[in-house]
Amino acid sequence: VEHFLEAGSPTLIHGDGSTGKSYLTLYLAVCAALGRDFFGKKTTPFKTLYLDFEATSMKLKNRMHRVANGLGVPFADLAQNIHWYKPDGSLVNEQEIIARMVEDGGYGAIIVDAGASASGGSPLDEQAVLKMFTTLDHIPCAKLVIHHEPKDASSADDKAYYGTTFWRNAPRLAWRLKRLEKSGGKSVIQAIHHKA
Repeated sequence: VEHFLEAGSPTLIHGDGSTGKSYLTLYLAVCAALGRDFFGKKTTPFKTLYLDFEATSMKLKNRMHRVANGLGVPFADLAQNIHWYKPDGSLVNEQEIIARMVEDGGYGAIIVDAGASASGGSPLDEQAVLKMFTTLDHIPCAKLVIHHEPKDASSADDKAYYGTTFWRNAPRLAWRLKRLEKSGGKSVIQAIHHKA
C-alpha cells in the first residue's frame, strides 16, 4: 500500500487505547483481501496473518464480521484471506514458526497486536524491543506493528513513542492515531504521519 505499508519493512501504528488501531489495521487487511483501495491508495492484493498476543480468535472474528457488514461483503470472502494466530511467548521465540507460516501460507503481511507483548512484555527493555524488530526483518513479508501509548505520559511527545528509542528508530514508517472529537455520536480519528 503506497506510502502506508511497504513490502519487507515494519510499519508502526500507535496511539491511545480505543482510537481504532486494531480496526484500522484490520480494515487494511480487508481492503487487501478484496483488492479494494485503502483510503484512496491502491492495494496489491495479499493475505494477512494476524498475530494476536492479547486477544482471542473470537474477538478478531467479531471485528471482521463488523467490517464485512460495514462494507456489505460476505464474511467468507475475508476469512479465506485473513488468519489469526496466537503466539506462545515473544515474537523472538516464535520466529521460525511464524516465518514458516508466512512462507507456506503465502501471506503478504503480518499484523502484530501488540508490540509490547510481542517484545516480551516491556516496551522499555531496549534489548527485547531491538530483538523483536530484528526478528521482524527475517520474516519475509510486510509487517504492521500496533503499539499502545501510556495513559499517564506527561506530554504528547512522550506518548508518541512510548518506550525505548527503538520504537522510534526501527520502523520504516510510523503513524499515530489520535481521537479528535465525536461527531454525530461517532469518533473522528486522525492519522498523523510521523516518519518516512
